[in-house]
Amino acid sequence: MKENETAGSWTSRAVHNTAGFRSTEDIISAFEHDGYEVIKIVEYEGVRGFMAKSKTAFNYETGERKLSYYVEGTSFQMGYLMGLLAPQTVERMAVDYVYNFIPCMLKPDGDPEKFRLLWKVLWCFISLATRWLRRKYPKDIPAMYAEEMKGLVAGCKKATNGNTKVTFNKLWNLNTSFDLILSLTYTNFGMSELERYVKKRLPWFNRTMMMMPAFCNGFSAFGAATASGNAHYFGRDFMLSTGNVLEFTAAMIIYNPVESFDGHKAVPFVSMAAPGFVGSLAAMNNHGIGMGVNTVPAANCAPCRPGINSVLLVRHCAQYSQSAQEAVAITTESQRGVSWLYIVADGTADKAVVIECGKKEIHTDYLSYIPDNLKKLLPDQAFLKAHPSDIPQQMGLMQRWNDYRYPQAYMSFNKPLFEHFNKPYTDWQFSEKGYVDKKVTDTGCPFTYYFSPQREDKKDLLLVTNMYIIPEIRLAMMNASTVKKANPAQAIKIAKTTYDDVQWRYDVLNDELLNAYGHIDLAAAKDIISFLRPDGKYPDYTEKNPTSSDGKVRTIQGTISLCDLKNKVMESHYGYYADAWLKLTLPQYL
Repeated sequence: MKENETAGSWTSRAVHNTAGFRSTEDIISAFEHDGYEVIKIVEYEGVRGFMAKSKTAFNYETGERKLSYYVEGTSFQMGYLMGLLAPQTVERMAVDYVYNFIPCMLKPDGDPEKFRLLWKVLWCFISLATRWLRRKYPKDIPAMYAEEMKGLVAGCKKATNGNTKVTFNKLWNLNTSFDLILSLTYTNFGMSELERYVKKRLPWFNRTMMMMPAFCNGFSAFGAATASGNAHYFGRDFMLSTGNVLEFTAAMIIYNPVESFDGHKAVPFVSMAAPGFVGSLAAMNNHGIGMGVNTVPAANCAPCRPGINSVLLVRHCAQYSQSAQEAVAITTESQRGVSWLYIVADGTADKAVVIECGKKEIHTDYLSYIPDNLKKLLPDQAFLKAHPSDIPQQMGLMQRWNDYRYPQAYMSFNKPLFEHFNKPYTDWQFSEKGYVDKKVTDTGCPFTYYFSPQREDKKDLLLVTNMYIIPEIRLAMMNASTVKKANPAQAIKIAKTTYDDVQWRYDVLNDELLNAYGHIDLAAAKDIISFLRPDGKYPDYTEKNPTSSDGKVRTIQGTISLCDLKNKVMESHYGYYADAWLKLTLPQYL
């Protein structure tokens, strides 16, 4: 397949007029309504892009007003418009962010020179691998996203008279390389080859210098959980190293696309991202569908074919879903190859689901992931058959809807597992408002070798951190590659110090939601999704976050978003904790 051919039945048409789009005056007024001033308008083939500055939200470090964007048209056209609007920001993301971000997963014994050399060699390996995968499996990532990247390159070149470092390969790496890295490290696949590749150049390297992060939080609260009884709030805390770049480049972007894909009509949406990101850290569309993605360290991956996952899949679903069910169908159909958790909230139908994903395959034998020495302490095939979850696995994923009921028989395995790993166990730890670890510094979890309870049992609440809850797929988190190798010298420290953190955040977020149940309004929902802020109940959690140059304010490592899905308003907080929130009211622009 050539690069300009399509994946699936993608329908692309050039747009040469603004028919079907709001007038320029209307879009300027929409930004004014949301507290912005439009400072730049660009046109290309009859479609437009807008850059708007907030009147009230400033970046604490730079003092500059924060930006939001609007683009419309085909994939190439939207990319081209964004390149015209923000060429320097796209370059910072494609060059500086990529180069700064992935080193957060490296621990080369505190030696800065080793750090620099190791990263240089690893990045060469990653770049070669992503190019190879794009050539080998060009249909895995729908072609319109490659077209958008090509548009970004062309727009940046036009805006800078060719004086840009932005290339297609750099944008491809920005949007796909993290999935490749996770698929390799979660499975320990190819690590011997990678180790040989790096050791040939850096003899002192060993794989214990790599560590994978496992962070992010999300929730859906609606109906009786809310103060009004008829609201729907989707909270999204995307916890991610900013690489000393994202805190200055992050922005909300309104996409107004025109292309269909595989029978799905394009839907306008707001993406929490940054120029250069084709994927979405969080998204909300004009059908009231909110979506986000969380890491989950599990071995049910396909490292030779990572496919479309994480931020690109969130974007894909936001652009083509008119219901939560449709988002599940698109995720099921997509060629996934990495373990992730996707939370989808449907403000129209008042439903929500966590899609607990692994690699796409007809049938997954989850028992194949558990270590031999623990099989006597874990379920066998007969037990799985006798105690199935009410949602069967589909193409390597399982669905945990807001009305899912956990099969409690699996809880009987926890006490022997805790005892095996010499961890304290009480029944209270697994109750509705219990805690496995009361403090984030506690270490009461037996790695991932236990069945985490579904705390929330109310049909109008759903929450997620970084672990599978459905017991069958939970077994894929019990693989030695992602937990603890028999020979620690050969282990990759994949979230090794964060298992307790993951459970603690789940338990705290559950407690926050249950305590506010029936009284959750917009302000309360924003407060709940910001539960880890430095001036909140858990100020020590962010003490390692980088600070502003004056040392007074900590950065937000990632982005925090709260969506009012009934009114289709997204509010986001990023940069520094002292910065103001921004909002976009999507219907005003359509």
